[in-house]
Order: sequence, then C-alpha cells, then structure tokens
Amino acid sequence: MKIKNEKTKDFFNILAIVFAGAVFLLFFKIKHSMTFPNLDEFLWMYRSRFFMDRVLDFDFANLIQSYHPGIMVMWATGPFMEIINYDFNFIIRFIENLNDSGIGYNVINDRNQELYDSFRGVSFLFNIPIFTVIFLFIFSLYYLLRKLAFSRWAITFSLLLIVTTPYYIYFTTPTDKFVGIFSTLGILSLLVYSSGKGAKKFLIFSAIFSAWAALTKMSALFLIPFSFFVLAVYGLSFAYFWSPTPKLRSWTPEILVFKSPLKNTIKNFLLWLVVFFLTSVIFFPTILANPRAVMNLITKESSERIITENHSLFFAPNVALAYLSDSFALSFNLFVIIIFFVFLFLLAKKILKKISVNNEIPLLYFYFFSFFAFIVLFSKTYSFRYLVPVLIIFQILAGIGIYEFANIFIKKNKITDKKPVYLWAIIFILVSQGLLIYYSEIARIENLPYFG
Repeated sequence: MKIKNEKTKDFFNILAIVFAGAVFLLFFKIKHSMTFPNLDEFLWMYRSRFFMDRVLDFDFANLIQSYHPGIMVMWATGPFMEIINYDFNFIIRFIENLNDSGIGYNVINDRNQELYDSFRGVSFLFNIPIFTVIFLFIFSLYYLLRKLAFSRWAITFSLLLIVTTPYYIYFTTPTDKFVGIFSTLGILSLLVYSSGKGAKKFLIFSAIFSAWAALTKMSALFLIPFSFFVLAVYGLSFAYFWSPTPKLRSWTPEILVFKSPLKNTIKNFLLWLVVFFLTSVIFFPTILANPRAVMNLITKESSERIITENHSLFFAPNVALAYLSDSFALSFNLFVIIIFFVFLFLLAKKILKKISVNNEIPLLYFYFFSFFAFIVLFSKTYSFRYLVPVLIIFQILAGIGIYEFANIFIKKNKITDKKPVYLWAIIFILVSQGLLIYYSEIARIENLPYFG
C-alpha cells in the first residue's frame, strides 16, 4: 500500500510540474507577444514528408535529408502528418510565398500577423508529437532521477527549473529539443545501471537513447566515448581503489588482464555499442543501404561545420564568448548560475575532505564541462541551442544544489519541519524564473546566429 501511495504521490507531483511549465509557457508567449514563426519547423515537416514517402517505398538508400541529420524528428512528426493526411503542398506554397516576398529564412517574432495566422495552424499540428515527447521526457526524467536515489524535493527543484525555462525546451528548433532529451535520458540511464541502482535493461535503454540522440544531431556522437568513460569509472576505479578486498587494490598486469572488473567493463561497453548500432540501423537503414552516403554525412558535411569558418573559439574568441554569454543570459537567471558553481565548490570541498557524496553528481558535472568544451572549441556557430544537451544537465545539478543549500540552512538553524523551507525554495525558483522571462529581451534571441 505504501509503494502504491508513493507512486501516486510521484504521479501528481509530475503533473504539478507539468502544469507549472504550461503556465510559464503561456506567460512567455503573452509577455513577448510571442508569434515565433520558426521556419525550421516548416523545413522539418517538409523533410518528414519525403522521409516517410521513402520509408513507405522501402527506398532506404535515400533517407538523408539534412546534415543534422534529424532522423528522430522525422520519425516523430512524419507518421503523425501521414495519419492526419496533411497537405504538404501548403508548406511548399508557404515557403515559395516567403521567398517571393523577400522574407528571410529565419522569421522570428516579426509581428507579421498575416504571416503568423498562416503559420499558426500548421505549427500547432507539427508540435503535437514534439510536445508529446517533451511530456514523456519529464515523466522519464523524474523516474530516472528517483532511481538514482535523489530526494523527491531535489528532483522537483530540478524539473521546475527545466520546465520554467522556455527557450531551449519549447522554442528552440526540433532537432535541438530532441538531442537534448535523448542525450539526457541516455546519460542518466547509464548512470542508473553503472551505479548498480538498476538492471541491465538500463544499459540497453542508454544505448537506445544515445543512438536516437546521434540520429538527431551528429554532436551526440560524443556520447560514445563518454559512455565508455562512465563504465570504466564504475567498473575499474571503484573496484580497484575502493574495494575492501586487498587483492583488488593492487594494480598489476595480471589483474588488468584476468580480473572481472575490466572484463565486465569491456563486455558492457561492447553490448552498449551493439545496441547503439542496431538501434541506429533500425531507425536509419541508410547505414546499410547506402554506407557511402552515411560516411560522407559524418566525415564531410559534418566536418564542414567544424572550425571551417572564423566563428570557432580558436579563431574568434571574443565573438564566441560574446555569443556564449548571451546564451546563458537568455537561458538562466543569475541566481541559478551562482548556485550551480557554488554547489560545485561545495562538492569539491567534500571530496577533498573525503566526505561521502553521491557518485553520480561529479560525473554529471564532468559531462557538463566536457561536452560544453567540445561544443565551444569545435563548433563554428554559437547559440544556446547548440548547448541544449548540457543545459538540461545544468538545471538538474542546480536543482540538486538548491536542495543541498536548503538542507544546510535547515541544519544550521536546527529546523525540525523541513517542508516550509522546501516550499520557500519552490517559490524562489518560480519567482526568479518569472523575473527572467519578464525582463529578458526577446530581440536578443533573434540576433543569435543560426537560430531557427
């Protein structure tokens, strides 16, 4: 009965979080007179049409529509548009009219009511499957964080930060929404398995989610080496250095070759790779039907987006850092940024003093900074949407940080009833996030490169 009550409590907790997200989304639209006709939606609908036609014709050799490649966006939206029998010619005519009128490719919040009226209906239809994925993501995120043994309050704080920051979870491009969602689920599922808090199915889920992320955007291939790193950290470091068994604490060639921790790490990673590859082939059969085109996608077209123009930090650090600062100013309120870094300092202090910490938190921080560095150093374009895969992790860590600081406050003041403190933390999150939306300048988003 108690387990059933706990699940019911979790369910209604998630619904309350989703409701808060809907309220903030509405507030965002009203505050900024938000039209936001993002033509990326049209392009992905247009690509979905050809993608589904080729899938239904078993023409698997020609599924590539873009260098992103956005396969999972087309899988989510294409079947839905086929089911409702949508007239894709409307999109073609709409784009042609835009070109004839001289309106640029990225039309963002241009206050053109006639344009918005034409766009609004189709945008609503297109976003039904996308918002369904976001809705399921919030439930999955809550479930995985609970499996990682984080407090219900800490998870609530984290999810509230995510759903009340509309920029990257609602209004960025379809590919960026999906790569952020799937990469986050992939990393958290791997941590659940590696930490021993979940069965082998979570290793398989991690590989599936990671494959979906990579099929959405090539930058998610970063998950392959990082997943090996996570498995190695848990499989080797913990076993060799922290095991109470004296033999396992001695690092010798014999142990490296024959002892089970290394063997298990390699075996788990190979299983992860096999599932990753099979998932990629199932959802993107062009890998087998036209491998040359796929290799060209990876080595040629994707590489052309890396340090080929003077946008990289290597060539134009002032420009790159300016874009990054704009990205964070638009995506986070100052209090959350401070909490994120103060919590990192507190974590480092605990580790140095050999105080027990949740092992997953340092790994999430490492994921944030390593992927962040990967994008900053090698991407030729800068906008908060290119950092979406780690922005969600950022909010998760900040939410856990708020929980930790609330507990420090409770302990220092010897408060017996913790609930009012946690409720004040929720009020703090909602008010500060609301102020971010109220005082942000939507025009700054329009000036970020390659948005839309």
